[in-house]
Amino acid sequence: MRRQKAQFYYPRTLKREEGSTIKERVRHFIYSEDIYKSGGLWVSVRDVQASEAISSGLAYEKHNIKIKAAYNSRITGDCYVIFQNKIYNVNGTPDMYNFNKRSEMNLVAVETNDTYSYKGDEYEY
Repeated sequence: MRRQKAQFYYPRTLKREEGSTIKERVRHFIYSEDIYKSGGLWVSVRDVQASEAISSGLAYEKHNIKIKAAYNSRITGDCYVIFQNKIYNVNGTPDMYNFNKRSEMNLVAVETNDTYSYKGDEYEY
């Protein structure tokens, strides 16, 4: 597994303006715009093996990946991941552990189609 960059976001619905009933959907990235422009977060990614997919109950016909990233409390099962121009949905709750003073998290993501129509992006901080 080599280190690569991935983008993490979740869909968010906002009112267009105060007092308006019109709502717009935006992609809320879990970090600053500077990190977004640099390509996102550093992660290690590998394909999920067929035997792992079957034993985990994952859709075998879809592309599943395992991601290892530095611990980030903003990465949840509601997040989407953009990796190599494909969109993945985080499957379940990320597995977080802290052994030997390392703070990492493991998660499985399933390739999906993000069918939302977004009016823009927003960033943390």
